[in-house]
Amino acid sequence: MVWIPLHFIGRLEIERNVLHFSFVDDNWMADSLKSGRICMNTILYLGEFVIPTASSKELKELVTRFASDAQTFSFEVTLERKPR
Repeated sequence: MVWIPLHFIGRLEIERNVLHFSFVDDNWMADSLKSGRICMNTILYLGEFVIPTASSKELKELVTRFASDAQTFSFEVTLERKPR
């Protein structure tokens, strides 16, 4: 078995029995890197996926800078708790 430490980068919102987790959009990340809107030297490309492997400090700065940008966090997963 192989363990790979990683972090999910996104925005978490809780609304009653619903959990909304919005991940950083891969297309936004790729376009922002290509255009120079963001600059990270530690990026891993796996096919169509862009995986930032920057330090925790750099990732926190990225999230803080773009926290209110809906395009950045446009890949949403919604989990709803079922009533008992």
